[in-house]
Amino acid sequence: ALDAIGVLAPERALVATSSAAAAVLAALADGAGSADEAVRATGLPAGEVAGALTELELSGLVDCAEGRYRRRAGLRA
Repeated sequence: ALDAIGVLAPERALVATSSAAAAVLAALADGAGSADEAVRATGLPAGEVAGALTELELSGLVDCAEGRYRRRAGLRA
């Protein structure tokens, strides 16, 4: 919420709780991508990628805008 007004939160560690979420997060390392691109990049089934993207959004590790997922700023590996 504060990032909307230009205030950045301290760096957060990348902690994905499932192996699918970790794979999807790694696939987004080069920039924003769609769910379909994440399926192709990871080789995971579409349902598993959808679940991983939901997990990552709820944990605050990715944002989604206009169908494109992006790792949140301020994250470190």
